[in-house]
Amino acid sequence: MRDLTKLANMTASLELWIDIGCPWSRMLLVEIDRALADFGKPVDVTLRALRIDPDGIEDYGQTTIEHLVGALGITEDEAEGMLKNVIDEGKNYGLAFNFRIARGGNSMKAHRLIKLAHTNGTQLQVARELFEGHFAEGKLISNHEYLGELAAKFDLDAEFLNTDQYIQDVLDDEVAAAKKEITNTPTGVINWKHYFEGLKPASVIVSHLGELNS
Repeated sequence: MRDLTKLANMTASLELWIDIGCPWSRMLLVEIDRALADFGKPVDVTLRALRIDPDGIEDYGQTTIEHLVGALGITEDEAEGMLKNVIDEGKNYGLAFNFRIARGGNSMKAHRLIKLAHTNGTQLQVARELFEGHFAEGKLISNHEYLGELAAKFDLDAEFLNTDQYIQDVLDDEVAAAKKEITNTPTGVINWKHYFEGLKPASVIVSHLGELNS
């Protein structure tokens, strides 16, 4: 017989595998914010790392547009046109995507900061700031000074950048993703059983959050 008291006390769970270089992950956080507000009950949210380019260097030395121009031999305007759907969809969410200044680099350190932010409940806020910095402000998400300033803004100790702290946690997330056959960002798991991939509306997320005891 199911322990109804235990079930009643369970908190809904939401795990999100994201990467800071993924524009759809950024947009999904807007839907997550809406879903959490609409659900109106506690939800245990965990942001998990799944780097698009885990072997990439810390600084590609190019913007997204510069990379496309060099790789495909096209003009900057043509390169930006390839990203028009992302830019336009971002506008629907009130989010700016400026690929002419967005600088590529390995997101390991950014994910480590998110792990640290989880300890004081600011992971969603920190992730939003990282997305804004990367896509709209041209910040390099592997830069110590930038990450240190962001850490201080949320009362976090930037000393972790000088250690190996949270590196294994990021790698563990990626191992867990592989075991669950999660290959794309964003991917979510709601209440340990409902999987979804890509950008989903808040209403879908809320409906699954409410199925905690089913």
